[in-house]
Amino acid sequence: MKLAKAPLAMLVLTSTTLVASNGADLSVGLPPTHQSTGVYSVQAGDIYDGKDKIRLRGVNWFGLEGQDLKLHGLWTGRTLESFVDQVQSVGFNALRIPLAPETLKPDAPGSDGFATPLAQLRRLLAYTRSKGMYVLLDMHSCSKNNSSNNKPGPGIGSCLAYSEDQWINDLKVLAQLSLENPGVVGIDLFNEPYGLTWQRWKSLAEHAASAIANVNPNVLIFVEGIGNESSPGSFGAFWGENLFDAVNQPLEIPALRLVYSPHVYGPSVMPQPYFADAAFPANMPRIWDEHFGFLRKASAPLAIGEFGGRYLEQDKVWQDAFVAYMIDRRIDHFFYWSLNPNSADTGGLLLDDWVTLDQSKLSLLQQIFKAP
Repeated sequence: MKLAKAPLAMLVLTSTTLVASNGADLSVGLPPTHQSTGVYSVQAGDIYDGKDKIRLRGVNWFGLEGQDLKLHGLWTGRTLESFVDQVQSVGFNALRIPLAPETLKPDAPGSDGFATPLAQLRRLLAYTRSKGMYVLLDMHSCSKNNSSNNKPGPGIGSCLAYSEDQWINDLKVLAQLSLENPGVVGIDLFNEPYGLTWQRWKSLAEHAASAIANVNPNVLIFVEGIGNESSPGSFGAFWGENLFDAVNQPLEIPALRLVYSPHVYGPSVMPQPYFADAAFPANMPRIWDEHFGFLRKASAPLAIGEFGGRYLEQDKVWQDAFVAYMIDRRIDHFFYWSLNPNSADTGGLLLDDWVTLDQSKLSLLQQIFKAP
């Protein structure tokens, strides 16, 4: 996503209440906390934390993958903790955190009072765990300089300098972080590997999953779809959406640990011929089923790693239809894109003041929260 910084706002954090500069209480109804076991599994298409079945209701919070290597919005004066408290207060129980390789370097320069980007990440992991929230760590790009639109896959194209070995080593670092922080539910292997065929991505993902398991055998492996380098079926797919070949060439990753995590977008991000179909949006379930929904029908776990948009006009129609589809297909896990308002294609769950929630988007997502 292309980024553009938004206006500033100031917050103060009291011992009991998160308060905006306009006096609004942002922390009503904080849910009870729990302590994650750090032992995650997939059973009959459901995700378990120890013996407890869980549903991941998440939102993406980006910044640690970008050029400044810091969570966005902290420049407003808000604390890291205040953002976590706010999203938890309205029903989210998980965050997906995009990362770049540079985020993991112990000598990378820090900001916002943190010695390094890794120190900021560790602070986030410690706090989310204390609040009983889950985190999905996302290897989002091959470099902080390639965090926007150049993510074809490790070792190819604009990621040619980021070798498979370097990628595996970085995933091992994430695995170690997950071992140290039981609230890390999973590792998303690579964001939108659109330049790879399914055969190549399958091989890379299996190698990566094995390396992660050697460090932490109890963390889940999130595998996204590809783009259109291999057949997406009858309809073109968004980057990260295409899991069409997984039906005939399933991943050789232990089913106990594997979560498929497609990315799905609508008209706010990119036009597609099927958005102009006279039947839109009634034509969309067939397309989603072909790209990834067939896996849910086969009782495989699906967690939508990204979806979102401006939620206006045709994009609103699309998002309403997609949420209805998720509920109907019992796709129980998702990470909305994004918390940040400075995602140029989609906007955010927060408005440009970095304080006020977009109530229309929140109401949409709360339909999933309330689904049986």
